[in-house]
Amino acid sequence: MIIDTHCHLESEQFREDIDDVISRADEKGIKKLISLGSDIASSVANIEISKKYSNVYPACGIHPECCMGTDVNDLKRIKELILDNPCVKAVGEIGLDLHYAEASLEKQIEVLIPQMDFAEAIGLPWVIHCRDAEEYLVEIIKSRNYLTRSATGVIHCFNASQKAADLYMDCGFYVSLGGYITYPSSRNLLPVIKTLRLDRIMVETDAPYLPPQSKRGKRNESSYIDETVSFLADLLEMSPEEIEDITTENAIRCFKL
Repeated sequence: MIIDTHCHLESEQFREDIDDVISRADEKGIKKLISLGSDIASSVANIEISKKYSNVYPACGIHPECCMGTDVNDLKRIKELILDNPCVKAVGEIGLDLHYAEASLEKQIEVLIPQMDFAEAIGLPWVIHCRDAEEYLVEIIKSRNYLTRSATGVIHCFNASQKAADLYMDCGFYVSLGGYITYPSSRNLLPVIKTLRLDRIMVETDAPYLPPQSKRGKRNESSYIDETVSFLADLLEMSPEEIEDITTENAIRCFKL
């Protein structure tokens, strides 16, 4: 069994054939999928999808690229969605982005911290998007003493330096790896991946984004995750079955599936 720990099934790109997408994933052994929200509308949509498909688990959150106009009422609505729907398995996709996001760092932190606080208070993991902002994220985690209170989370689409990897491992984070690790442009990331703790790695697709190398230019979907598993197995000199078992066990533990 494989768990796709990060996809976006609510995406318009899946509107016409979501049944087939989920069926193809099931045929490939991907038995559980976590579908992430990036704002209120997508969070609601993922909750509705999870009601139709028993193997889909939603997460709710406000992404740093979507936080420009976010106010206290939006944050309250996200909290209500999570409290009203026990099917929600994480608070995410949340985080910091100094590469694409238009909102200032201060605004992103203003939106991020209440969501992290809420997740920690109710015992849900964070799913964090972090782009060019690792030092700020780690400082938030350390300064607010989250980890002394058993808070946890996953760095989605991990693509950072050895220093950042070491910090994440020290902070007790999980990291999730997707099809992008198969790209020629990711060759400098591979030595870093080899240093990650095996009990802290998971796999994802970020579908419909970031398809593996053999599917470049196509819409990504959960059934393509086997290419990531095989690539990771070769990199770590393990069998695909071992990678499946390790990443599945980690995902079950992180998300309490």
